[in-house]
Amino acid sequence: MQKKTLDKLVKLCKLLTSEYDGEILSAVDKITALIEKEGKEWDELLYLAPPKQPDEELQKAYFMGVNDGYRQAKLVGMREALMAQAQSDFTAQRNAVAQQAQNQRMSQAYHTMMDLAQKAQQSKEEDKGEGEPSG
Repeated sequence: MQKKTLDKLVKLCKLLTSEYDGEILSAVDKITALIEKEGKEWDELLYLAPPKQPDEELQKAYFMGVNDGYRQAKLVGMREALMAQAQSDFTAQRNAVAQQAQNQRMSQAYHTMMDLAQKAQQSKEEDKGEGEPSG
């Protein structure tokens, strides 16, 4: 798939975590249309990119915040440095919580997509079974 198509797919997948059923159903319809346009199947789509490891993402977000605090500490006096580190720790914790929430939403979307792929595969198999003459 082209990058433009993948970017659109990512945006649509984020809608799968919406709290509004209409948005979720609309996203599923649009994803299905996009997949069909590309000549792909749902199960092929799910193997395009493996899910990210949440623990690595949380650790990265935390250390980015801590490193920012250390850089600030070198530029200001002792009092300001302590305040900057406290701010950095707060930012790091906030970033980690935000990243964890995003990872949970992405995990939910991934599992929703897997469930939909499984249902699509079952439906496909059922349709094949109905098309065959009974013997």
